[in-house]
Amino acid sequence: MEKAPNVYLSPPSGAAPRPIQPRAFVAPADAPQLLAPIARRAPDGTLIIKGRPERADSYITMIEDQPLESGTRLICRGFVQRGGVTVGVLLDNHWAKSVNVATPGPFVVSLTMDTTAKYSVVLANFAYSGYNDVTISALGWLPPAKHNP
Repeated sequence: MEKAPNVYLSPPSGAAPRPIQPRAFVAPADAPQLLAPIARRAPDGTLIIKGRPERADSYITMIEDQPLESGTRLICRGFVQRGGVTVGVLLDNHWAKSVNVATPGPFVVSLTMDTTAKYSVVLANFAYSGYNDVTISALGWLPPAKHNP
């Protein structure tokens, strides 16, 4: 039987993400998405993070200038073998929301945006053991839920 994922929500009262594929983030042409030396993309798009990071909290990747509406949810799914990741968004180069994922096993993160703005989506190492072994199977966004009166 497959282990249920560890769920990380911000705000904590947020709805648990449904098992649907989030929409992909698209890096702007003038700010291509770079990957840390310990990260690589598998042919299926999975992001494999494996090795000793430059620093325990160094960036793995950043996708800049993502216009996200208030209520939009950033979704990240993956698996921690060892180490961990920080999943978050920057607003004006400061963390607007983030969560540290370090518990081994499958995980899903859902961060709900408080305000409409252009965010930078960040995956950073959370590898205080000095080594990281994490797989990211999905990183994207879901539009705000529509409320019908």
